[in-house]
Amino acid sequence: MLVSNPKNRYTAKDCMNHSWIKKFENSDYKPETMKKSLVNIEKFHAENKMQKATLSFIASQTISSEEKRQLFKQFEFWDTNKDGVLSRDEIYNGYKQLFGESLANENIV
Repeated sequence: MLVSNPKNRYTAKDCMNHSWIKKFENSDYKPETMKKSLVNIEKFHAENKMQKATLSFIASQTISSEEKRQLFKQFEFWDTNKDGVLSRDEIYNGYKQLFGESLANENIV
């Protein structure tokens, strides 16, 4: 269903007739199970956000104001499209500028 070319994409009818969907028709599948799974996913997402916030707080407390300023300046320099997020290409190009082509290739997968 995620194929971008509509000619190669399953139709809704094809999806509903797929064996993976069919196996749930006569099973003990309960909607509560799906609800519980979605709640667990939401909890995981919230915990992940909390972990990121905690790590950001710890990092912000362990560096000086001057170091923060320099890191922010470097981030802005690498963020070439100014969207506030460093893409893989922006990070790669930043590494390449700092360390050269060979070290950038070793450090970024």
